[in-house]
Amino acid sequence: MKKVVICFFALSLIISGCKTRKIEKERILYKERRNITEQMEQAIQDFNSFCLDDNSLYKLNKDYNDNITWSVNEWEVRQNIENKLAIALLSSDWQERLPEIIESIASQFTGK
Repeated sequence: MKKVVICFFALSLIISGCKTRKIEKERILYKERRNITEQMEQAIQDFNSFCLDDNSLYKLNKDYNDNITWSVNEWEVRQNIENKLAIALLSSDWQERLPEIIESIASQFTGK
């Protein structure tokens, strides 16, 4: 009976140690994942502000379960371009200025 109790106690210590190591590994992996996600978010913000002149086009989305997805708000950019083009085409000389209008609008979104 004494051997059974000692074996049971030893086994419970081993299991407890395994659980502790597993929890520690999960904690380390969670921290690494969070750091990588933060770096990705910063890189996306830098890209958007540098390349797109505050027309933030790309976004990193995280849900409740820490799943990561990408989104592109191209409809917002497209609508912005359409509005600028519609206003430019209101002028009476739009046909002569069409290449200039297109270049002007394009330069606002490409940074050139």
